Formats: sequence, C-alpha cells, structure tokens
Amino acid sequence: MRLALLLLCACLVLPGYAEEAANATPDPRSLAANWWNYLGEAEDELGARIDTLLESVSAVTESGERQAEAQPFLERLRLNLRALPGLRGQQGTPATDVPAAAESYRLGEVLELHRELRKAQLEHRRLQQAIGRGESSMAAAQRRIDTLTAAYLALPEIDPLRLPRGLQIMASRAELASSQEQLRVRKESRAQLEDRLTRLESLVDYANGVIVATPDEVEKTAAELAALEKRLTDLQNELRERQARALGARGETPAEQADHAWRVLRVLETEATETSLTLEILRRQLELNFLGLALPGGDPESDQDDAETALADADEQLKLARVRLDDWEQQAEQELAQLRDTQPDAATARADRRRLATANQLLTSIGQARSAAADLEFVEDVLRARLVDSKGVVGGGFAAFRLWFDSASNSLKRWGDASLFRISETPVTIFGLFRVALILFVAIWLSRLLRHALDRVGSRKEGTASAFYTVGRLAHYVIIAAGILIGLATIGLNFSNLAIVAGALGVGIGFGLQSIVNNFVSGLILLFERSLKVGDYVELESGVGGIVKEINVRSTLINTNQNLDILVPNSEFVSGRLTNWTLKESSRRLHIPFGVAYGSDKDKVKEVVLERICTIQHTVNDNPLRTPDVWLTGFGDSSLDFELVVWVKQSSVRNPGRVTAGYLWEIESALTENGIEIPFPQRDLHLRSGFPAGGGGND
Repeated sequence: MRLALLLLCACLVLPGYAEEAANATPDPRSLAANWWNYLGEAEDELGARIDTLLESVSAVTESGERQAEAQPFLERLRLNLRALPGLRGQQGTPATDVPAAAESYRLGEVLELHRELRKAQLEHRRLQQAIGRGESSMAAAQRRIDTLTAAYLALPEIDPLRLPRGLQIMASRAELASSQEQLRVRKESRAQLEDRLTRLESLVDYANGVIVATPDEVEKTAAELAALEKRLTDLQNELRERQARALGARGETPAEQADHAWRVLRVLETEATETSLTLEILRRQLELNFLGLALPGGDPESDQDDAETALADADEQLKLARVRLDDWEQQAEQELAQLRDTQPDAATARADRRRLATANQLLTSIGQARSAAADLEFVEDVLRARLVDSKGVVGGGFAAFRLWFDSASNSLKRWGDASLFRISETPVTIFGLFRVALILFVAIWLSRLLRHALDRVGSRKEGTASAFYTVGRLAHYVIIAAGILIGLATIGLNFSNLAIVAGALGVGIGFGLQSIVNNFVSGLILLFERSLKVGDYVELESGVGGIVKEINVRSTLINTNQNLDILVPNSEFVSGRLTNWTLKESSRRLHIPFGVAYGSDKDKVKEVVLERICTIQHTVNDNPLRTPDVWLTGFGDSSLDFELVVWVKQSSVRNPGRVTAGYLWEIESALTENGIEIPFPQRDLHLRSGFPAGGGGND
C-alpha cells in the first residue's frame, strides 16, 4: 500500500519537477543529462535565456576554482550561443527560377540550358557531399559528448574538476547545435535545388525535341570554327616551344630541379588547354553537321555519311581526352601535395611559387576541358537523335544500331589496348594477352591432333607404338615451345633483351626449381635414349613394378599388376638402378623351384614336368636354344630340390606373379597324376635316456 502511494506521488510530482528543471538555469557544476532542454525548448525566449545562461556561467566561473582551465570552454560556449539565434532564423537558399518553355530553340540555346542543368547537378553533388560529411561529424560529436557526460556524472559533487568538465560539455553541445542548424539550412537548400533540377531536366528534354536551324547559324558557327582553329595552331606552336624547353636536363641543385618541374607543369597546362580547344572544335564541327541535316536543300545521304564519320571521330577523341585529363589531374594533385609537404627553401621559393600557380592553372584548364567534353557529348547525343530521325523508322533503327556498334567497338578497342604492365620495356595489353592465349590454344590443339594421329599409326604397326609415342611427345614439346615464342613475339617482346632476364631467372631455377628441372631433363633423356618406352615392364629399386603407360614432363606413369597408377619422378629412372624386363629381348627366363620326396625317380620327374610345361601358352617352344629344362639343385631336409628353368614370351613377362603361379599349378598337377610324392617336412625323434628300465609293466 505504501509503495502504491509513493508511485502515485511520484507520478504527480515528477512532471512538475521536470518542467521546473527545464526552466532552471543550468549550472556547469551540477549539470543534468537533459540540461540542453533549457535552450532547446526555448522559442521566443531563446535570446533572453542565452543571456541569462552566459551571465550565470560567467559568475560561477569567476568565483569557482580552476578558472584558468575553464576559461577557454567559456569562450567557446559564448561564441556558439551568440551565433545560435541567427542560425535558427536562417532559411535554405531559394532556387533560381527556371525560364518558361518556348515554342522552339536554337542549338546554342539548348546547349546553354544543358550547361545550366550540368551546373545545378554539380552544385547538388557538392551539397550532398557536404550534408554527408556534416551528418558523420555530428554523429562523432554526439558520441564525444556522451563520453564526456558519462565521465562528468561519475565525478563526486564536491570535485572542483566538475566546473571545467561541465563547461566543456556545454561548449561541445552548443557547437553541435550550431552544426545541426547549418545542416538544416543545407537540407532545405538541397530540397529547393532538387525541385529546380526536376524542372530543368523537363525543360531540357522538351527543348531537345523542338530544336530549329537557321542559315545564319551556319555562318556564325563556321566563323567560330575558323577562329578556334587559328587559336589552336598558335597554341600548338607555343606548346612545341615549351616542350623544347622542358627537354633540358633536370639539373643538380634543388633550384634547377624545381625550375625543371615548373617547365614540365607548363607543358601539361598547355596540353590541357590544347585539349579543351580541340574538343570545342569538334563540337563546332558536329554543330555544322547538325545544321546540315536540319536545314533543307542539302544532300541527305552525303550529310548523313559525313555526320556518322564526324560522330565516330568525335567519340574516339572524347574518350582519349578524358583519359588524358584524368592523368593530368592526378599529376597536378601530386604536385600540390608535394609542395604542401616540402619545407620552404629560399633557394627554391621563386620556382615553388611558380609551380604552385601553374599547378592551380592546370587544374583550371582541366576543368575547362571537362566542361568542353560535356558540351561535346551533349551535341553528340543531339546529332545522333537527329540522324536517326532523318533515316525513318527502319533506317533510323539501323543507324542507331550502327552508331552503338561503332561506339562499343571503339570502347572495346580502347579497353583492350590499355597497358596492364611492362615486360622488358614492352607494354602488355589485354588484347596482347588474348593473342598469346589464342596462339597457345591453337598450339595445344595441333599437338593433340598430331599425337592422336601418331598413336593411331603406331597401333596399326606392331612393335612401333613406343617409337611413335616418343616422336609425339617430342613434337608436343616443340609445338608448345614454338607457340609460346610466337605468342610472345606478337606482343612485341624483344627476345634479345629477355636473355638477361632469362639469365637472372636461371639462378632462381637453380635454387627453387632444381627438382622440377631435373625431372624434366631426365624425361628428355629417357625419350631420346629410349632405355624406357611406353609398354615396357619395369621394376625399380624401391620395389615398384609395372607397365609404363606415359612419360610426361615431370613424372612417368606406371600401372602395377594390382591396377594401381603410380607416378614416379623421372629422375629415379636416370639416377637409380632400373630393371627393364622388356627392353630389347622378346622373352625372359624364369626359375621356378619345387621339390619331390626322397626315393622318387628323378628322370621321371623331369619327363612329366617338361611334358606338361610345354603345353602352357606362356612357354617359348619355337626356339631350340631356349627350350625348358629341369635342374636338380640340391638335397633338402625332406626333399630333392628341383628348379624349372623356362623361357616365357614377352607378353607373359608383364605378369610374373600370375605366370609363376600358373607353372606351379601345372607342376603340382603333373606330379600328382604320375604318383610322385610331394613331401612335407619330417623329423625323426631318437630317445636315448630319461625313462626307467623295465617300467613298461605298469602301462
């Protein structure tokens, strides 16, 4: 019951207390978390409350401790609070009125409208960036204020440090309020500008469709074109002179080097001005093409062809110009950054001032060239639209596709010809890499085709498969190497210069790629020496044995009798001991041991075994020098030890385990059928002592 009464009293008292707290003058020594409501909720009383707050805070600061530490924060608070009423009264900048639409427009008038639209779009981008930066900075400022407030509230109430910390919080919050008002004004200006942009875009779209041409425009544009061409000629002469001066030595002293950098900047600034004039000349030429299509009495087909040619040339020049402008702008910014980071030097002061002025002038010329590029692009769009309209529906569609295709082809060509990196001072482009890849693909395809043909020929002629495999493998290496050399030659590599690089790489190969190179060279030795061929049955020191299936760059593939594929490095075949069961001879001799019981007729053993062995398909029977035989090799503990010596065919050598098992099977069958005993181990036991005499009567 008491708890309920306390909650009721709190609900009745707290609103009044909060209102009283909001109206109370904040004290930097005992700030509440919501102290800003004193000013934030004030409307008509803002000026009076600011005066009251500043008087109160000034009195507290003069009478309190740590005055020296608190005074700078008091000055910041006073400065921002005095500016706050004026900022709250500001409104966003009203947008300029958009002119009313006319019945028709000349090309120059539409171009002016487009420039106005472009200017408004640039202003909108700048305003949008400023708003973004303002929002980010205010969010960071609010986080700092929250951190300061948390630290302030943790201080004891009697701590003298509360005064400067409280003033710091108040000054920071006043700065944040000023920034918020400035951001509000920018956002209102942005809204006004966006409305103007919408109306300008609509007007430009309308004006593009009602452009008319008059004969006097042709004369005026032609005169402007002649004047621009004369200016360009004079500027090109000046550019050549400046380039000649810039070709001199850089010098050794800092002053001479700074003067050389200034001369280089002058060349860049002149080139940027030349680019701007070139773009203006191209625009005037396109305007003449447009007037030729718009005015009656001309040759439509000739005018259309001239317009398409001019468009293609202007588009190519425009794209190249933009790439150069980006490079120049980067150089100018680097120059300005270098001048800012360099300490002033009396010896280079004059040259540095000239470099700074020329770098800024270069940026100005780049801006003018970009404006000229935007004008040219707009006139291109207008001319394309008029060109499409002049050819009708079908012809216009074809013309639009042709213009798009030409533009795409030029863009693709420029993209493909862009340098990616350099090899021995030779620039490598995307198209160059594509040519290399294409040539390598063709070389690999030809190599596979040739090897397939050689394998087919080798399979038809018995005993020549390994020779054709060797020829195919060597041809593969030659074709791939030739493809690589031809591909690199197509991108302009000078192989005489690459010899130095190859020599340097040889050191790296000797250390890092020693094993790979060793295996590659060993593979070549095997192919040329022919001590190992595809189809041979081999056995290594490691115990690995099987049929050779492939001899590759790094390793040789061996298929064992268990049908396992084992990759063996080529170097093992060259440096280790290798048993090749099928190198040259067509047959091999096997020694198969067996035994019979003592007392057996050894002549009969030999007769029955040889009779059975000669019927086995593995046995060589057509060579009198390689007839099978049975040898008596020893007297064992339980048997007479014999050994079957038999020559087997080459096809049987590849399966020694299966062949040996087959012979043993037949030997056992022959001996059993003829009653010849195959012994098992026997032992005779002789007892001489250990039993009592006459003890047998107890059994």
